[in-house]
Amino acid sequence: MMDLKRIYPKKNNRGSIRLHVVPVLIWALALAGVYGLFVRKAAKFETLGVVEAEKRQVAATCTGRLQTVKVGLFDVVKKGQLLAVINTVGDNEHIQEQLNTISAEIQYLMAQLVPTQDKMLTDQQQRENDKVATYRRFATDVEQTRLSVLELRAEIETDKVTLWNLELDLNVAKELLEEDAIAEYEVQKAQVAYDALAKKIAENQILLTETRATAEHSDIRAKEYAKQQIHEPSVDNELEVIHKAIKVQEQEMEELVAMRQPLELYAPDDGIVSQIYVMPGEVIMPGDRVFTIRMIDTVAIVAYASETQLDLLKQNNMQVEIRKEGFPIQVAKSKVVNVGPVVEEVSAKLLRDQNIRQWGRPILISIPSNMEVVPGETVGIRGL
Repeated sequence: MMDLKRIYPKKNNRGSIRLHVVPVLIWALALAGVYGLFVRKAAKFETLGVVEAEKRQVAATCTGRLQTVKVGLFDVVKKGQLLAVINTVGDNEHIQEQLNTISAEIQYLMAQLVPTQDKMLTDQQQRENDKVATYRRFATDVEQTRLSVLELRAEIETDKVTLWNLELDLNVAKELLEEDAIAEYEVQKAQVAYDALAKKIAENQILLTETRATAEHSDIRAKEYAKQQIHEPSVDNELEVIHKAIKVQEQEMEELVAMRQPLELYAPDDGIVSQIYVMPGEVIMPGDRVFTIRMIDTVAIVAYASETQLDLLKQNNMQVEIRKEGFPIQVAKSKVVNVGPVVEEVSAKLLRDQNIRQWGRPILISIPSNMEVVPGETVGIRGL
């Protein structure tokens, strides 16, 4: 009989078990290795940081047109340096209305001053004291010259608004002439109108200076005379209403002149012009940004850390190592100087995977003195 044991040999159970156990052990060791690496990495603080410079925004405080820009992009500026000039005459119609109102009020006050003066002179005839009459004349002279000053200022400011419009017309005419769209006569006509008004303004400025000097002299003369004489209350009482009204118009004129003054923008601190948002000729509104200035000395590294990572940093007195790639590679030790109070979303620039959003508390790290970095640069950070 044939030996069945030779045909069907008995299976080796030990070998079969070994074949099944070995792959399982390999997988277990692999998982343990991955877990160990994960734990080791989690126990270390490693992240990316970006070099940030403190910024200063320079914005407009009123409506106007950007007249000139005194600096260029990436220029180094000093604190207090002039950056730009804004022409604030943006609403000529509104300004013209105010000037017309002031002029009308001046004419009204002048009309009121005449009967007041006549009444005072009539009363003078009923008084035997010529000295009081003299003081009355001095007092009315003071108010008259003040009104004359105010009237001249209103006329000058009105003409300045018109001159500004004539200048725009002249520039447009010159551009059209270059394009052969108009005859040269049109430019000459615009130039004549501009020059005539400019001459009138200059002459009125001289007259205004002289009138102001006369007003000051009248005021001094009246005060000196009043010191030498017996005070007459009725003189002040009769002119008090007109005096106060003139003060109101003078204040309104000062505010209007201030509105017409060009607005100058200055650098708030030493830094570099990193952004220019508006070009000359463009209209800007209050609050519109004109420049961004990056501070030169206030530079630090910004990174983000989870609460667990912060605990690791605290255990090592917030000491970190900064690594800047490049040639040559720069490595230096530094320290976390500040930690943000709330959790924020990590900047996209610092994400290793742009598809995975991350959050953490921002931390501020001082720049080592022996490391050269520029704002916007990314560096590696590792806890010590």
